[in-house]
Amino acid sequence: MLRLDWFRSPAFLLVLVVFLLEIAAFSVSISLLSIAPLSALRFAPTSLLATLPIALNAGCSAIIAIPAVAIIEHYGYRLFFAACALLGVAGALLSAYGDASANFAMIVAGNALIGVFVGSSQFYKFLAARFVADNQKEKVVTLILFSGLPASFIGSWIAINTHGIFKSEFFASYLVIASLCLFVVVVYSLMRLPDADGLPQGKSGPIPWRKVFGAEIMPGYFNVMMAQFVMALLMTVTPAVAMLCHVEFSAIAYILQWHVLAMFIPFLVLGWLMARWGADAIAIAGLLLGLAACVAFQFAVGPTDFTLSLVLVGLMWAGNYAVGMSTIAKISDVDVKPAAEGMVNFLGSGTFTLAILLSGPLSTDAGKGTAATISALVILVSAPVILWALVARLRARSLTSAP
Repeated sequence: MLRLDWFRSPAFLLVLVVFLLEIAAFSVSISLLSIAPLSALRFAPTSLLATLPIALNAGCSAIIAIPAVAIIEHYGYRLFFAACALLGVAGALLSAYGDASANFAMIVAGNALIGVFVGSSQFYKFLAARFVADNQKEKVVTLILFSGLPASFIGSWIAINTHGIFKSEFFASYLVIASLCLFVVVVYSLMRLPDADGLPQGKSGPIPWRKVFGAEIMPGYFNVMMAQFVMALLMTVTPAVAMLCHVEFSAIAYILQWHVLAMFIPFLVLGWLMARWGADAIAIAGLLLGLAACVAFQFAVGPTDFTLSLVLVGLMWAGNYAVGMSTIAKISDVDVKPAAEGMVNFLGSGTFTLAILLSGPLSTDAGKGTAATISALVILVSAPVILWALVARLRARSLTSAP
C-alpha cells in the first residue's frame, strides 16, 4: 500500500506531473492514428502510400530509443524530453503547412518528427519510477500507463472535432497536436527533478551488453514485444476483416472502444495484483488470454465475436506490457538500467511497427486466419523466454531450501 504521507512528497508530485505529460503524449499518438492517414490520402501519389506517415511515425518512435540512452546519460531526462517535444512541435507545424499546401512530403516528414516525440514519451514511466522505492515501482509504472485511458478519449475527440474547422481539412488538428507538444516542452523546461536531471552527467564507459541481455531481463523484453505485436496486428486488421464479415461501421467503432477500455482499465489494479500474486502469474495469465484471443479471432463472424477477441487482446496487452516494463524499471544496476530502458522501447516500438506493416496485406477475408495464426505463433515462441525467469527463480528457491 502507498502510505498517506507519500501523497505529500516530491515523488508524488513528480509522478502526477509525469502522468499528465503522458496523457498529452498518448493523446497525440492516438489522434494521429486517424488524422495522419486521412490527411495523407488526399495528396499521396497512390492510396497505398496513405499509411506511410503513420508507419514512419512508428518507425521513428523505435529509432529514437537507440541514441536516447547516450543523450539521457550525458544531458539528463529533462533536456532530452524537452528537445524531443520541441521536435514534435516542429513536426506538427510542418504537417499543418503540408496539409494546407497539399504537400504530401511535408506531411510525411512532419509525422516522422512527431514520432520522435512519441518515442521519447516511452521513457516517461522510467523517470517516474526512479524516485520511488523498489516495492512501489510496479504501482507507479502501471499508474503512468493508465494515462492511456483518458488519452484515448482526448485523442479521439481531437480527431473527430478538429478537422474541417479551416479550409484545409486537418490544419486545426495538427495545430492542436503542436499545442500539446508545446505544453510538454514548457513543463519539462520548468521542471526540477529531485536529483538534478536523473543519471550522472558525463558518465562514460562501455555498455555491459551481456548483462543488458541477461536471463533476468530478457523476459521483460519478450513480454513487451509479444504484447505490442499481437495487439497491433489484431487491432489494425480488425476494421477491414470485420467489414468483410458484414459488420457495420458503427459496430466496429464499438468494438475498438471496448478494446481500448480493456487495454487501460486494468492498470488501475495491475500494480496491486503484481505485488500480491507476483509478476510471473500476471505474465502467464496474459499468455493464456492471448491464445484465447487468437482462437476467438480465428472464428469471429459477428460483432460479439470480434469484441470478445479484442477485449481478450486488450487484457493480454495490459498484463504482459506492464510486467515487461516493470521488470526494466526495477533494474538496480546503474550501468545496465539506461541501456535496458532504451532497448525495451526500441524492441517494443519496432515490433509494433512490424505488425502495422504486416496488417495491410492481411486485411482480407483470408488474412483473418493468417493474422490469428501468426499472433498465436508469436505467443508460443515468446512463452519459453517469458517463463525463463520463473523457472530460474523456482530452481534457485529449491536449491536454497534443500537440506
